[in-house]
Amino acid sequence: RARVVEAHIKIAQNLWQLKNFQTLNSFLSALNSSAIQKLKTTYSYIRPPSISLLNELTGLMKKEIFLDTLLNTRPPVIPFIGYFQSMLVGIELMPDTVNGLINFKKYDRHYKCVADILQGQGTAFKYKVIPHMLHFCTLLSDKESESEISRMAATLERAESRL
Repeated sequence: RARVVEAHIKIAQNLWQLKNFQTLNSFLSALNSSAIQKLKTTYSYIRPPSISLLNELTGLMKKEIFLDTLLNTRPPVIPFIGYFQSMLVGIELMPDTVNGLINFKKYDRHYKCVADILQGQGTAFKYKVIPHMLHFCTLLSDKESESEISRMAATLERAESRL
């Protein structure tokens, strides 16, 4: 179990490097859940550098630090949408008018929140295309049975092992 937890911490580190904060937050939520934290024996076998990395990544995703990190990260970025959802809910609770006048502060905050989300969306991710994986995923969308998909995956694995 310790190796599995360490593998998930390593994946979380890779998600940070890929600037995929949405999925990173999901991994960190799972790793820091009470069910996983109760595995005291398992945690005793996890190497200290992995525990330090988990704590560092968890700290970086705190609201105060996350927004600063996001705004200072070069695109492309997949932001943690939950952070912005909570901001938008708070903004929406503000009154539409103040003393009978339009509450421009509310709409300015809406704009800034959406602009922060869009900041990382202007540049596409550049991943290396793996032709046989692309072909597999394209075929996958037409398949319905799990056994058919399993057969295709096994064929793909055999082709990869020959590379």
